[in-house]
Amino acid sequence: MLEQEKNDENRFINEIMMIRPSENRVILVVEGKDDIVFLKHHIIPERVRIMQSGGKTNALAAAKYAYEKNMTGIFFLVDLDYDELTVFEKNYPLAIFSKSHDLFMDLLIANMDIMCRVIMGALVPTLGSDKDEPDCRQHAVKTFTQAVDLSSRLVDVRIASHKNSLNLKLENFPFGKLSSSTPSCDEIAEIIKRKSDTHLNVGDIEKLVGKSMYAEDSVPSPAEIEDILKKIGDHDFVAAVHKVFSCSFPAVEKFPRKHFRNSFLTMIPCETLENVAWIYLLKKKLSKINYEIFSCPNCFPLI
Repeated sequence: MLEQEKNDENRFINEIMMIRPSENRVILVVEGKDDIVFLKHHIIPERVRIMQSGGKTNALAAAKYAYEKNMTGIFFLVDLDYDELTVFEKNYPLAIFSKSHDLFMDLLIANMDIMCRVIMGALVPTLGSDKDEPDCRQHAVKTFTQAVDLSSRLVDVRIASHKNSLNLKLENFPFGKLSSSTPSCDEIAEIIKRKSDTHLNVGDIEKLVGKSMYAEDSVPSPAEIEDILKKIGDHDFVAAVHKVFSCSFPAVEKFPRKHFRNSFLTMIPCETLENVAWIYLLKKKLSKINYEIFSCPNCFPLI
């Protein structure tokens, strides 16, 4: 571990140590600000303090420390990424992990229609108000499925790099620089190679890049889409939505990438939470200390 990473972990642990004794509310630790964007619409602020860890390693280090020190009233929401769920749940009892790649993707899988409606909202000024709703929805669903396809093409590369320490630099992959929404495997591999300090050549990387289902005229079924989404990371998916949209409708440039993410997070209704495993597990842990942090009248009761 790099010394800077260790310093960051210790700094965050110290922050928790300073806050916990004087904080009467439950403390909920999340990795980043996007998690806060969603949660603030469903919680009672007076009953919970949300802390941003600044990353997974900081959150896990703090979760381990809090458990060893028998801290109560503190919980950690953590993205699973490509780690093994059973191993991490055993090693970090105070942490609640996503079931798919990350917390955002769990929410998306629970209600994919919301993202389609976000895309429809962006389509109205693009296609014009004379387009009827069924037509807009058809475009939105196509954009959604093409974004699933595009973002899925990095999945095998990411898994191989994670498991085999290939040192491929895949953070913030520049989807916007791709020549189209169905780029060749070689084009994707070339970009990864340029960004990475790796012994692999372009041909080696190209073998890891998934092929486009649309390029092969094979449109995935709804069940296949859900299975694919479980492996895709949120940043890849949102960037892919923006790329696909900008290729099909150039006027989308006035919509920044964050528009799709933030609009989706703020539109999630309370009833969708019933289908999100990490929300259920959090409520279950809270019920053991007879505590409630969710505010919505429609937030499901724990049975």
